[in-house]
Order: sequence, then C-alpha cells, then structure tokens
Amino acid sequence: MKKNITINLFGQLYNIDEDAYELLNNYEESLRHHFSKQDDGAEIFNDIEARIAELLSEQKAKGVEAISIEHVQDIIKRIGAPEEIDREEAELSDGEQVSQKASAPKRLYRDMENRMVAGVLAGFANYFGGDRTWWRIGFVLICIPLFGFFKLFHIGFMNLGPVIAYVILAILLPSAATPEDRLRMKGKKITPQTLANEVTNEAQQKMDATTSTDYHRNARGCVAGFFSILVAMFQLILIIVCSVACVAILFMLLRLYIVPQAIIGEYFREELELMQHPELFWTLGVCALVACLIPIYCAVHGLMKKTGRIGSMGILQRVFWLLLWLAAVGGCIFAMKKISDLEIAISEQKYQSHIHVQDGMQDGFYFHDEEWKYYQDNHWKLLKADNCLSHRYTNSGKYFTGDRRVRYLDAYDPSGNLLFQAERTEKKAPGHYRLTCNARADNWGAFIYAETAMGRDSISITPLGNEGGNIWQMAVDYVARVSDAEINTTEKGHLMKRISEANNGNGFGWTQTILKDVEVGPDSLVRYGVYADSELSESDANRFHWFSATDFKLEPLPMSHFGGSRGFLYLFIRAETGEMLIFAIS
Repeated sequence: MKKNITINLFGQLYNIDEDAYELLNNYEESLRHHFSKQDDGAEIFNDIEARIAELLSEQKAKGVEAISIEHVQDIIKRIGAPEEIDREEAELSDGEQVSQKASAPKRLYRDMENRMVAGVLAGFANYFGGDRTWWRIGFVLICIPLFGFFKLFHIGFMNLGPVIAYVILAILLPSAATPEDRLRMKGKKITPQTLANEVTNEAQQKMDATTSTDYHRNARGCVAGFFSILVAMFQLILIIVCSVACVAILFMLLRLYIVPQAIIGEYFREELELMQHPELFWTLGVCALVACLIPIYCAVHGLMKKTGRIGSMGILQRVFWLLLWLAAVGGCIFAMKKISDLEIAISEQKYQSHIHVQDGMQDGFYFHDEEWKYYQDNHWKLLKADNCLSHRYTNSGKYFTGDRRVRYLDAYDPSGNLLFQAERTEKKAPGHYRLTCNARADNWGAFIYAETAMGRDSISITPLGNEGGNIWQMAVDYVARVSDAEINTTEKGHLMKRISEANNGNGFGWTQTILKDVEVGPDSLVRYGVYADSELSESDANRFHWFSATDFKLEPLPMSHFGGSRGFLYLFIRAETGEMLIFAIS
C-alpha cells in the first residue's frame, strides 16, 4: 500500500505516489540550485517546470490515475536529454558545447553512499582514484607500522595519530549530500542531463536497498566481499568478548558493594592502605563497564545497518561515542596505575614485616645492611623515621650523573604522612661557613638545616619531582656552549655530558641547595642534616611524599662573600673516586 499526494503545477492537480513525489522534488531542487547561479536562471527553471507539467498532463490524458516513480524517472530522462532542454542549451556555441561535455575538476568530499565509517577513505578513492576497499586496507596497514614506530621512540600520544587524523578529516571535510556535490566529487560537469542521471541513479539505489537482502550490495569484487566478512566476524567477536567482560565487571561491582574485602582478595584483606581507597575500584569498574558497552552498541549498530534495518550514525554521534570511549579508557588507566602503586607499596610493607630476619635494629630503627653501612660510613644518625615505606632511609638509581650505584638519603610515604630527620655533627673552627648539598623533592615539606650555639638556620628543598633541576640545566647549557672536543677530552666535559643525558636527557630533579652563612661559635660544634615533614605541605590536597639528599659539604665562606660578591659554587663528588669537582658561578 502506497500513500498518494496531490500536487499543483501551473494550475493543474496531479495525484502522485509518495516516493515518486520525493524523487521529483529532489530533481526540481537540484535544478533550482543549479540555475540560481545564472542571471536568467529563474526563467529557465520555470520553463523546465512547465515542461514537467506538460509531461505529467500527458500521463494524465493516458488515463494514469496516480503518477508512479517509473513515470517520474521517464520524465527526468526526457527533461535531462540535450534535445529536450531549454533554449539556452540549444543556443550554446560550439566552444561552449565542448566545455559542457568536458570533465570538471574534482573536489574532495566524504562519500556518504559508500561509507564504512564516515566516508573519508571512500572520498579519497573518488578524488585520487583507486578502489575504496584497497584504500581501507592500506589505511589499516599504515597504522600498524606507525604504531610500532611511535612505540619504539616512546611517543605514546602519537600511537593514535592516524585515527585522530581520520576523525579530524571526518569533521572538516564536507559530505556529498546533494546530487551536485556527488557530481563534483566524481569530476563530472553539472548539467541538467548529469543531474537527471544522478537523481535517477540515487532513486534506483534506494529502491534496490528496499528490496535487496544483500547487506553489502555496494561492494565490488571478491576483495571487498572478503573484507566485509572479516569486519562482520570482528564485530561478532567484539560483541561476545565485551559482553562476557561486562558480566564479569558487574559481578565484581556487586561483590564490591556487598562485601568490599571480597573483591580485593585474600592477600589484601588485612591491608589497610588498599582498603582505604575503594573509590579506585569503583572508578576502574565503572570506566571498564562503559569502555565495554560502547563497542557492543557500535558493533550491534553496524550489523543492523548492514542488514538494512537502521541507518548510519551521524558524524556528531560517532564523535560523541569516540570521546566517551577514550575518556572511559583513560579512567581505567588512571585507576589501574593508582591501584598498582598501592599494591607495590603493600607488597613492600609485607616483605618488610620480616626484615628483622635479615637485618637488625640499630639506634632504635630497623636498617637494611647496605643502608646501615651507608649511615656509618658517612657519619649520619637517624633521629626520626615515621611512615618510611619499607623502612628504607636511603635509595639509589636516580643520582644526577645517571650512575645507578650511588646511594643517597631518601624517604618515601605514598600516603603523605612522612616524618624524617637525619643529622651528623662536625667540629669546625669558629667562623662563618656555607652548607651545600644536592637535593630534590616532590613538593614543599623538606628542609636542609644547620644548628650551632649561635642559632639554627634552614632552607627548603626546591620541589621539581623526577625531572629537571639546576644541576641538570647547568650541564645542558655547558654541553650546548662548548665544543665537542672539550666535552670528549676533559674530565669536566665527560661529567657534564653524563649529567645532561641522565634520565633520557630529562634530568632527575636534583638542585643544589645552599645555606649561605652558618656561624660556628666557640664550642666549634655544627649539627646539620635534612628534616622532612608532610604536615608542612602547602595543602592537604597537595601533600609532600618524598625527598632525596646527598653530597653535603660544610666549607668556610670565601673572602668574596664578605666583600659583597653574590657568587656561589656548584659542587660535585665523583662516586667512583670520591673526588670533588667544584665549578664557580658568579
């Protein structure tokens, strides 16, 4: 059963099928838009519309009660033929007729008729030539080596470069939505005849789509068919895998809601640190659920589209689902990273519960053997050590020269409740001294201090985290300033090059910290060291967690200090020989 519509053309009423009316209306809109660019375009269009009315009247005179789509297709072919077109076509000069027949320059559009996602690659196939299936296969084959290349050079954000480029093109490139756009995309001249052919072809494709059961009727050749089967199989597998994952995630969230300890497992059941952060598991579960549901929805939508039951997604809808999926994946990565950090901390704490078997208590603190040796050799005394992860009071592996063997004072508390103090005492002749050391921290809360009978002075460690630092920056500037010969032939050059290349050329955050004037009194005693307290952080939301400090040196102030000069020194100690290298900076 078809719906009939009554239309009025030049005072005559005609009954016409709904689909025939849609085809006729599309054709008239295409002609109106085409001739609107000419000075007498309105007159030409009126003449054509009058001719359409005449042809409809012929059908009515033959006893046709309702104009069908076949009648409209026949009328369009007659109107679009050169011998049936308006007088302006007939009066064209020979040169102009050649121009009409010649092909027009192509324009780049998204091909919405043959799209798989957004029609970008199908549009490229029309513009540059070639089969659109091979364009799609080529795009996939390009993405694979690019992913490996960017992974090799640790350019993680570029792994999605081709996909991001595709999305940008899908947003920026216009779609071939009208018959005129499709003709420009194919490089065909826009004439009433070509418009007529394009409109009738579009109508025929819609009719085929309605009656055909072949969900991939636009594919050409065995390669396209094979590719379509692979895509359908991938969609089915994706639906099955993601559905199983969703069931598992929902079960996990249900257990977490009913019995929080159950989801963590027997190993973590008594671990307070992990139990204090159930929001991480909820974040992971919800984000993982969303990240699985979106592919299921898109895969089901794609399969239903191929069977002709629903239409394609709009570009805005695709972009929305893509951004939401990326946000969900990002949430999963964030939660997993946080959980992994807590798991490592808990594992180390559990290991540390048996530390007395391997190491002993010294001065009221449990020490690892190598740490106790470091404290003894360097005359350090541990005064406070609350919440130090794994009872470790030193570390190695991130010294500013890149030498992983160098050990230094270090303490870390992932919960942000660190309290630490290490000190040593020296005898110095009365006078003025300067205390220098190399240190780093992740936030404000750690200090270098010196205390004598004359008073106490302290300075905060500059928090730069695990990158940069003025020691690294000085080395980078030096390497950029001097010649390669000097770098490769001098001890200073070798050292500066090593510092500049540490941590893949990013530095480890070490900064020289200086107490410029420490006054030693008659008793000749100086106590100095490092003090760290998370309670001194700027805010509860931005807590201090760790510090590192080493290369402490207490030296008399140079005479230039008393003469008004503001100069200072950079001090380095070579771990292999213990030799000091001092570089003056004015």
